[in-house]
Amino acid sequence: MSRMLIKRYERADADAREFGMAWYAGARNTARRMARRHGLTLSQAAGIIASASLNQSWKGNLTLAERLCAGESVGLTTVRRESASILAGWPPCVVIGGPKRKNFYRNIMGNTDAVTVDRWAARAADAERLLQRKGGYETIATMYREAAAKLNITPRELQAVVWCEVRGSHS
Repeated sequence: MSRMLIKRYERADADAREFGMAWYAGARNTARRMARRHGLTLSQAAGIIASASLNQSWKGNLTLAERLCAGESVGLTTVRRESASILAGWPPCVVIGGPKRKNFYRNIMGNTDAVTVDRWAARAADAERLLQRKGGYETIATMYREAAAKLNITPRELQAVVWCEVRGSHS
């Protein structure tokens, strides 16, 4: 199945590759600016962004995260609780639930080996059905790591480029 990811990567045009390769650095800069605006650490802002990503577009994610960083009690109950705990000083990796959002936090913070597997990443690997199975998330993440190694890029870069290619989110 890692062949499917390699094909997706190769099918991505130059703009999608460039945008995807820089996506997480841009997300980190966004978190840094959000942290400054609200007197938070980078880790807190990135944690709240990752927590708020549950069922959100990137624009909706940032809008919700901005409000949560300001101390508003908005969003899903899970997100409100996680954000309040992060603002109270708890480490985001302890507080954030689910592997997708934990890895999204890790990717924003600079971890290049973590793989954020959302439904789009799973679809790109032709493995959406695996998300429902025990160990399925890690199986998909392993496919990304194997394909990235063959392409000589990081798993984080592959995931972002493929996500842009699948979603057409680079223009």
